[in-house]
Amino acid sequence: MPAPGADNVLPKESLVVVSKLLDVPVETGIFGAGAKTYFLRVLDHKSSELVSSDDIQGMDDFNLGNAPTQTFAIPPELGSMRAKTTSRTIHVEVSFSGVMGGSIIGACQINRMDPRSKQAWPYEICRDGAVVCGIELRIVEDPDTSQLPTPGAANASVKATGSIMDSMGLGRMVGSQYLTDNELDDVHHGVSSMLELHGAKDLPAPRTRGMKDVVVTVMTDSGRELRKLGLFESQEQIGRQLTSVDFQHTRTFVQAPLRFGGDAQEGTQYIKVALSYGKRSGSSTTAELIGVTDAIKVSWKPLVKQYKEIKNQEGRVLGGIYLSHRLVTEAESLGERPDEDAMKLGRRPQMGPPLELEHRVSGRTGNFPSGSPEEALEQAVINAEAQNRALMQRLKKEDQHSSHDFPGMREVNGYREWENLDAVFQSMGPNPLVLSEDLGPQVSRGYQHTMSVARDVARHLPGAKTPADQILNLEMLRMFYKDDPSQADSLVRPVVCKDPTDIANTREMSWCPDPPVYVPIANMTEQDKETLRLACYRPEQTANLLFVDANPNYNIKQDIWGALQDEKMGQRKLLNAPRSNARVKDDCIMA
Repeated sequence: MPAPGADNVLPKESLVVVSKLLDVPVETGIFGAGAKTYFLRVLDHKSSELVSSDDIQGMDDFNLGNAPTQTFAIPPELGSMRAKTTSRTIHVEVSFSGVMGGSIIGACQINRMDPRSKQAWPYEICRDGAVVCGIELRIVEDPDTSQLPTPGAANASVKATGSIMDSMGLGRMVGSQYLTDNELDDVHHGVSSMLELHGAKDLPAPRTRGMKDVVVTVMTDSGRELRKLGLFESQEQIGRQLTSVDFQHTRTFVQAPLRFGGDAQEGTQYIKVALSYGKRSGSSTTAELIGVTDAIKVSWKPLVKQYKEIKNQEGRVLGGIYLSHRLVTEAESLGERPDEDAMKLGRRPQMGPPLELEHRVSGRTGNFPSGSPEEALEQAVINAEAQNRALMQRLKKEDQHSSHDFPGMREVNGYREWENLDAVFQSMGPNPLVLSEDLGPQVSRGYQHTMSVARDVARHLPGAKTPADQILNLEMLRMFYKDDPSQADSLVRPVVCKDPTDIANTREMSWCPDPPVYVPIANMTEQDKETLRLACYRPEQTANLLFVDANPNYNIKQDIWGALQDEKMGQRKLLNAPRSNARVKDDCIMA
């Protein structure tokens, strides 16, 4: 007699094809801007796992922006899962993956006897009776081996070992293995971050005796895993319920996104290091997350034995790790690979999954993590300084009596004197020809600026308490503005021309494209063009050129009022000819 929920009429094998995730949430936390990696699990009517998928990557940061949810299609090779069951009812569960794995989003229930299940159909993903998001899938009964690929089935047995950990909300780290003596680091071409792990201390004691070893995970600042190292044996610290780990100077190479700009100069990579308690089971490792460091800035300057705090999801400090790091080139990384002697000393760098070489060109400084409030405040300061320099030059142009004093210059008897030629050229400022539209730069970093009169005016008005106040404000606005005040207009503006007050108030950088977008300067407004030009001057310089500097070959005697020049010069006391008495020799012809 078949078990409840089972049906002998149904085939023993079915293919679950998930084609889309609809409005799936993006989880945020200390691991970066958000966890955008997911995985799927297929369960039977007893909630036993049948098969699970590989990690599915969502939308990238540029396309997602600050949206709390995302909708994207899933490739067939990732969304196809073969399940062996005769149950009439199956469940498809959606969860977060990566270091934040184990956090279940929700699940849906599908009746295999329902004719809608044979075609791509949207279903609600629910948790605790509430709808969280949606999923689009179909079920193929008794599929042939030639149908859609099912790479998730190959990993079903491996990920089944982590199902207990997932239900507890702990990190999912599967497939970590030791290196053999003849294996080397997986170092790719380009620039890599070289990490040397020294040790960790003041870690909380493991909850179970079976999971006392430590797994180290290196990932990008956005939470994407790059490499796993371990297992490392932990030791109890005397007198306290804490443990420490000796990593024995383990060295590894990873490639995170390479960023340029600001103090990064030649390039900087941002990484994070996660520590977990792990237990080895066959060829796989199940891990329980301890905590993660803040973003670590790796540059060309070597930093030796730096201490980085380990924090849990609530931001509480749970010990720290000592490590050294710097950027290396391909040639350097080949020379830094561990040899057999290092292996015999106990250094155990770990082979990680194949990595895709990612070159990131950023128009931002790179001093702070991408999209962070600190980066927004830094951009606000940059914009304020540039706009203040331009405003100072506008004031000097309007003030006819503005001073032309410059360090290293003095005025003597109406003539300007400089200490050296460097002071002369520095006082001139940028060459006007270089800043002209014909010979100067043709493009600038830009962004799409959207504005409306109603929204701009609303910032300066108190909040409306009743709908009648809103209607009254709108009617008063229409009295002074003939067009529709609520109509939004868009134009392209330079990045440095955005109001720094708006950036500081919102503390977000979604408005600024990254990688940068360069737009023609000719398409910008005249005011923005003038701001770009005047912002190139230093405060002690002046964009208002003196007449004698702009016309060095001018001769006043060739002008229409040149006839009055001699008379004006004769009236000056310093230039009057000295008086002299008549002398006899002056009248003598022979003299």
